[in-house]
Amino acid sequence: MDAPRNDRPARRPEPPDDRPEDVDDGLRAIQMQLAAIGAYLAHLTAATADGVRVRIRNLLIGFVAGVIGVAVLIAAVVSLSVYALRGAAGGLAAAFGREWLGELVTGIAGLGLIGAAVAVAGIRVQRALRARRVDKYEQRKRAQRESLGRDVDQAAKRAA
Repeated sequence: MDAPRNDRPARRPEPPDDRPEDVDDGLRAIQMQLAAIGAYLAHLTAATADGVRVRIRNLLIGFVAGVIGVAVLIAAVVSLSVYALRGAAGGLAAAFGREWLGELVTGIAGLGLIGAAVAVAGIRVQRALRARRVDKYEQRKRAQRESLGRDVDQAAKRAA
């Protein structure tokens, strides 16, 4: 007769806990190095975040200071302009003998000066923008002549 069969899986033997101490020391060293790397990364992250915060704060302070400066400058220009125009209007009123006429002439002259200044500025800006566009396309043509041996104008003349 056959012997009774044991259908249970065989147990694996437990690994002996007699690892050498140098393996434990190596694992501890790796753990310490990983902990140090984590601490260094945390320090780097915190320093980078603080640097970004400082830059943003400095930008905001500069922006606020700029806005305040512009507001003060505008107030000064407006105040001085009012004084100058009132003085001019008073002088013309004394010359013409009528207060309203001095104010009217001063207002019309002031608006005319502002209009002329805006027109001159607009013309200068348009000229500068056109010159910049012309320079840009001249540089492109120069680059085409250097790289291709001819530019777009020369190629168009040959094709015609």
